[in-house]
Amino acid sequence: MGDNRFLDKQGFAPFAEVVEGMETIDLLYNGYGEGAPRGQGPDQNGIQKVGNEYLEKKFPLLSYVESVEFSSLGSVGDAARAEELSGVASRLGPPMMVILPLLLVALICMIRICCKVCRMFCEEDQDDKAKAHAKTNP
Repeated sequence: MGDNRFLDKQGFAPFAEVVEGMETIDLLYNGYGEGAPRGQGPDQNGIQKVGNEYLEKKFPLLSYVESVEFSSLGSVGDAARAEELSGVASRLGPPMMVILPLLLVALICMIRICCKVCRMFCEEDQDDKAKAHAKTNP
């Protein structure tokens, strides 16, 4: 149980969304670990070829989902949407930690440059006014 988005690309579809009672899910037997070849768990080919007979013979402690109830209360998919949003946030976080400080530095530099340019124009205006005043009042 956990973040299994990598399985989406392999064609595995989620079959349920646990909205309450996760403590029951945590009691499911997980001693076999991941499926072969990464772990001691069931091999997908064995499941597809032989089915439950393969699972019952080779994995006697495996937990099974015996029944599922669909409740129309609440909104279906809320947990999946929240998970997707958290995934987006986790992917955007590191780049934003670099981009935002750079943008802040660029903004500060632009403000300083604009202030200097503004001062230069003000000084030129004062010089022009002084020259114009000197020409009219010799």
